[in-house]
Amino acid sequence: MSRSAFTTHTAHVNDIDLAYTDEGQGTPLVLLHGHAYDRSMWDGQVKTFSEQAGA
Repeated sequence: MSRSAFTTHTAHVNDIDLAYTDEGQGTPLVLLHGHAYDRSMWDGQVKTFSEQAGA
């Protein structure tokens, strides 16, 4: 899946703004990262899951 295919959003939860991306279609899969990382750490996994789902 192309990295340009995602949409970035922000959810305001308990006085905190959480950024998230919405990518692809089908059953949601939530991937979380920890401190000092960003969404790019999941690039390989997103590609693999997309291929397995037939995206």
